[in-house]
Amino acid sequence: MFVNALPTIIAAMLVAAFVPESPRFYLCRGRLTEAVRVANSIACAMMGDHEHDDNNDGKNFDLLTEGELRRYLRMSGTGGPRGDEGIDSNASDAVADHAVARDEGGGQHRRRVHFCEEVRTGIESFVRVFANGYWRTTVPLQLCYFSLTLVTGVGTWWTKIFQSLQLQTDAYALSFYHTLAQIPGMMLATGLIDTVGRRRLIIVGFGGGSFTLILLSAMANAIRSSKVEDGDHDPETTDAVWRYRSAIVFALACSYTVNLCVCWLALDCTSAESFPTRVRGTGRGVCVATGRVAGFCVQFLYGPLANEDGLGRMMGLASAFAFSGMILSSRTTDTTNVDLRDNWDHLSTVDDGVSLDRLDRNAINEETNSKKLKTEFAPPSKRDQAKRSMLWHSHERDLLLSKR
Repeated sequence: MFVNALPTIIAAMLVAAFVPESPRFYLCRGRLTEAVRVANSIACAMMGDHEHDDNNDGKNFDLLTEGELRRYLRMSGTGGPRGDEGIDSNASDAVADHAVARDEGGGQHRRRVHFCEEVRTGIESFVRVFANGYWRTTVPLQLCYFSLTLVTGVGTWWTKIFQSLQLQTDAYALSFYHTLAQIPGMMLATGLIDTVGRRRLIIVGFGGGSFTLILLSAMANAIRSSKVEDGDHDPETTDAVWRYRSAIVFALACSYTVNLCVCWLALDCTSAESFPTRVRGTGRGVCVATGRVAGFCVQFLYGPLANEDGLGRMMGLASAFAFSGMILSSRTTDTTNVDLRDNWDHLSTVDDGVSLDRLDRNAINEETNSKKLKTEFAPPSKRDQAKRSMLWHSHERDLLLSKR
């Protein structure tokens, strides 16, 4: 157990030493000094240490200052960095003033932040994930994570499955080799996720996994029923038949792994892109936590069936979960070629000019906020998705024509 824990311990140490906190995290809490420091450290790491470079020809690379960030926040009401229009100037000014005011006094603000405030913010973010109709986005994603975790739970028992089937090939070797199928699975998912689409890949992953598990269930039942008949054949014929069965089981196990990789990658992308920036981490955390709950059920569902007599039922049960996940995934929001709701900088808007998110609801006029509350966190309609998709493809076409 200690050896298995070493990679996690080393990874935690590397993250603590080399991975900086997100500047947006500090910015959302009004901690401008830390936000500027982290942003500058990331910029220096990406550009290299030009200050001590002999080949920089005397060029100086200006870093962001806290004063520039304060001025930008106050001026953000006139337009975002991408020149967006239709932004509520009064709301943006209020947000900027509030963000700067929270940081007045420098490090004193950090000492005034209480644990209760963080808890209150976390509860508010959790409620927003389900409020004002956004549960239509969150609940299907939760159920997909729940189903996919139950389907993935079969992988915990692969060595036991291979041993119960009494295949000719060593069970541990089969477990190792079929795990390598994750490499082409991830490559396939990475290459198709932007062309095929997130939701389609989720459906394909669930559907392929369900079909593969049905075949594995049938194969397990066939092997169980044929063991009695094998005694009537000569040893050479029996060995050839078992090698053939081992190859089929191994191919189905690899297919199962590839489908899982496709489904996991597409589902993770969808969950990360389905929520506004303010609640993106909370929304995805809720979905992942639901999957962890399903992980607790895996031992109780599959443990009693992980034997020679119950393998067929075990695979059939997992196939049913995969089929239900395929149905549920059709209710998720497809985020392919849809702009993220990333609106800290300039309170980005949809086509009708309605703001999708707010930095701090208390900093904005309560009357205006109450009128727009239902549309702030409402999931995008199919009409909005189609319109954004057309705008995206039109932009790509214009770029190609300009290059010609």
